[in-house]
Amino acid sequence: MTTTNEQIRERIEEQAWDDYHTALGSIIEVHYIDCYVRDSDDTNTITLDPPCKCRVEPTDRSDVLRWLDTHLDPVWNVQPLEQRAELVGTRSWWVFGPSYRLTDGQREPGSYEREQP
Repeated sequence: MTTTNEQIRERIEEQAWDDYHTALGSIIEVHYIDCYVRDSDDTNTITLDPPCKCRVEPTDRSDVLRWLDTHLDPVWNVQPLEQRAELVGTRSWWVFGPSYRLTDGQREPGSYEREQP
C-alpha cells in the first residue's frame, strides 16, 4: 500500500499535536524567543544567553498545526519564568516546536531544550 501525502500530513499533525501536549505546562530552556516589543505588531527574535526558563502555555491549534509550504512549523506560546533584561518591554512570547517535513515525515528539533531534572 502506498502512503499518500495526505496520510503523511495527518500522521505529522498527530505527532506535532502530541509533541505540544507533552510539552504543555512543562519548563523548557529557551535560547531564542520570538515576541512583540512594546505596542508594535512587528515580531522580534531575541537571543537569550544563557537560556531562559519558560513554561509552555496554552496555544491555539492553528498555531501548533501551522503549515509553511512542505513543512509543519509549529509555534508554542511560552511564559518566561525569569526576569531578564533582554525581555524588558516585550510581550506575547513564543518558541518553535519540533517541525516536520511533508516530503518524508522527518522530525527536526525545536528552538528550545527540555529542562533537565
